[in-house]
Amino acid sequence: MGAFLQALIWIGTGMLMLLGLLGSVVPALPGPPLVFAGALLFALLRRFEPVGWVVIAVLAAIAAFSQLMDYLASAWGAK
Repeated sequence: MGAFLQALIWIGTGMLMLLGLLGSVVPALPGPPLVFAGALLFALLRRFEPVGWVVIAVLAAIAAFSQLMDYLASAWGAK
C-alpha cells in the first residue's frame, strides 16, 4: 500500500470521526454513526488487520444503542 493511499485512509477516517465528535455538540449531525462509519471505513480499507470483526460489532452495537437513547431522550424531553 502506497504512502498516498495510506494518507487518504487516515484523512478520510479522521474526518469522519471528527465529524462524529462534532455531532455530539451539533444536533443536526448524527455523532455515533459517523464515528462508527469512520472505524468501519478504516477496518475495510485495512482488510480488518488492526481492527477485527468483534471490535466492529461492539462499535456498531454501541453506536446503535447511543442513537436509540438519543432519540428516546429527545422524545421524552419533548413531552
